[in-house]
Amino acid sequence: MKEDVLPEGWMKTTLEYLGKWGSGGTPNRKYKEYYEGDISWVKTGDLGEKYLFKSSEYISKLGLKNSSAKMFPKGAIVLAMYGATIGKVSILDIEASTNQACAVIIPNENIDTEFLYYFLLSQKDIFIKKGKGGAQPNISQAIIKEHDINLPPLPEQQYLSQKLTALLDEVAQTKQRLEAIPALLKQFSQSVLADAVSGRLTDSDKYKDHKLKDYFDFIDGDRGPNYPKKDEYSDKGYCLFLSTKNVREFGFDFSECIYISQEKDSVLRKGKLNRGDVIITTRGTLGNVASYDEKVAFDNVRINSGMLILRKKENNILNEYSKILIASPLFKQMITDKQTGSAQPQLPAGILKEFEVPIPSIEEQTQIVQKVETYFALADEIEAQVNAALENVNLLTQSILAKVFSGELSAAWRNSKVTETQGNV
Repeated sequence: MKEDVLPEGWMKTTLEYLGKWGSGGTPNRKYKEYYEGDISWVKTGDLGEKYLFKSSEYISKLGLKNSSAKMFPKGAIVLAMYGATIGKVSILDIEASTNQACAVIIPNENIDTEFLYYFLLSQKDIFIKKGKGGAQPNISQAIIKEHDINLPPLPEQQYLSQKLTALLDEVAQTKQRLEAIPALLKQFSQSVLADAVSGRLTDSDKYKDHKLKDYFDFIDGDRGPNYPKKDEYSDKGYCLFLSTKNVREFGFDFSECIYISQEKDSVLRKGKLNRGDVIITTRGTLGNVASYDEKVAFDNVRINSGMLILRKKENNILNEYSKILIASPLFKQMITDKQTGSAQPQLPAGILKEFEVPIPSIEEQTQIVQKVETYFALADEIEAQVNAALENVNLLTQSILAKVFSGELSAAWRNSKVTETQGNV
């Protein structure tokens, strides 16, 4: 459809003429009795769902009388005008008052309430762009009322709102199912890790337990007087100084890095990584694990005081198996049972080194690692597909809304009405 050609029966108008507009106000906060009533008082934070059944705050009749707040009937549409909530919209399913950050329209008899709601919803990004101001932009009710709308006749509005409700419900259900998949993948990954250390992944008997101290030396970071202060950190430098942000549940994350100078690095005694080391977090978030192998691009790396280096005594345990072991539900439960502290959980080296854990032969470790990597790669592939699908679902909503308000979605309906009319002649 050309932009300047409307479908038959449609008209171009502005939002001002679609109903009775109003706004609200805020009773004086100095008077406690103004907020001790049962009158719903809607604020922009309450908006967002299609129908608003309950407000987050209430005012009294006295508060209503002594402020510019007004009562609006069930079926009125409320639109946010201020701050980060600009464009959020809901239909009142209750009689309510609002504050001054809300614009309210009571639709005319020839306006379908849900049709108008969906139109306002589709214009959110445009309303945001029209907002003025700095940290707290706002859009005036005058600008909203001047906003153009291509308006179909009431029967077509009703058809479109019903059609749109059905389509968007399907989209929402699809999105909900997609959003549930990452949690299922997380459960799958935990199941794989549990099987990996139990012998089930390789159809073996339960692996023999060994103390971690028989396989690793435990090296702490330098906690002495030379420990770097915040003003000695930089966003680039000689030595990467690991924080717990860098050591995640199953590997490194270098999206945020801090560094120390070569001079500062040279005066620190402990905590410098060697290739082949395994790192585990031992303060705050416990048990995150990563491997400092050849894939890591940084040559000079130190740990901070919230983690430990596990340095192999011999080559009888693979780094990747170590990660699998530490990330497994079995190991996590050991941490939960043995951790100290409450506000700031800790896992002291003296406790950690006594953990008795299943460690199979190198040959079996190799098989386990290969299988875990295969399963995890599959999970990553599925997650990528889910994320792409979610992006498409979000775009689909906008595409559907665009077709509604261009008349494309109801073209067949209009044609059927013309045919029906001709048949009755």
